[in-house]
Amino acid sequence: LIRVRPIETIGKVKESVLQALGEESSNNNGRNKKTDKKYVRLVCKGRLLAPDNAILKELKFVEPNDVVHAVLTTSQQQRPGVQAAI
Repeated sequence: LIRVRPIETIGKVKESVLQALGEESSNNNGRNKKTDKKYVRLVCKGRLLAPDNAILKELKFVEPNDVVHAVLTTSQQQRPGVQAAI
């Protein structure tokens, strides 16, 4: 669980998610998960939070105490165009 301020950008929230997960990563099979590039999508009330330079309080559908879900994938799993199709 991380808490963010309404004046933060989507990009800053994504960085906070990655930092929080980086501290909890464990070392499996000699690989350091911190070096694996991650792709983060943030979703609130079924809507994708974008672009990264948008400020949370400017997004009309995001309200105080809302839950934002973070979807993480590695960069290799990223498929262009999937978001547009949803």
